[in-house]
Amino acid sequence: MPKKIKITINYQRAVEVSKTIMSRLEKKLWPFNQPDLFPDATIPESVNPAHFLFYAVALDSRRESRVTYPKVRILTEHLDFSKIEELGTNHVKKMLKKYFESPIEKASGNPVKMFMENSQKLNKEYNGDPKNIKAETVKETLKRIKKFYGYGKTNNTLLIKNMVRVGIWDFPHNSFPIKIDRHVINISIGTGVVQLPPGLKKIRFEKLVSPLDKVYQKVINQENISAIDLNDGFWATGQYICTSRQLAHCEMNCSLDCKIKPYTNKKYTIIELKRETREPTKRLFKS
Repeated sequence: MPKKIKITINYQRAVEVSKTIMSRLEKKLWPFNQPDLFPDATIPESVNPAHFLFYAVALDSRRESRVTYPKVRILTEHLDFSKIEELGTNHVKKMLKKYFESPIEKASGNPVKMFMENSQKLNKEYNGDPKNIKAETVKETLKRIKKFYGYGKTNNTLLIKNMVRVGIWDFPHNSFPIKIDRHVINISIGTGVVQLPPGLKKIRFEKLVSPLDKVYQKVINQENISAIDLNDGFWATGQYICTSRQLAHCEMNCSLDCKIKPYTNKKYTIIELKRETREPTKRLFKS
């Protein structure tokens, strides 16, 4: 793959896609009519919401969110998230082994290291409370979050979204970016928000993160769209509609009209732009 790729972003198409998703969410069209749809929106009453979100969002990276958040909710019944450093590495490792990949030392994102290093940094720099990570601006807050283990370009925005959703932080809903994940990228390619050279066969995931982050932040700000709702809307559309291998499923359940659903490798690092993963609609009658 070439090192330099011309990536063109169609702003007007990004607006149209965003408004279509928001319309479906507001009208509660499937899957938005399902109860408890968003895994990261349910927080146990017995735990400090800031601590729950701080560790749960970090664990969400490269994991299936519909599985991860329920596991973290159960984990809070056996592990005090406000006393991680005090409890120690061995105790944390013992608890994590029950609910996450085995061996836990080789699990994605190294959960033991994430818990221990982040709790130590939290205690040292923010008086042990994740709500204190908030700075005066979104930009500075994102920088602070990114310094914690397990947080990067995409899931630091997810922490802001959830902290604002539950009222821990008070940033305006149109002032912060959405998480640019596989769902946002696949939909953006399929709908023409992203325009790439015709002969290009493959592209790396990370090359699309920054340009899409910028365009959707602009859409959110200029169109006064809630980043919380748009983020949730992209996720639900990708998770429940785009997972089908049948083009007919897309045609019946979605109005985005993606021209392609490109193939990606298992680690979601490479996107094959010419490889359609959906089977074509079968006609019952010949014309």
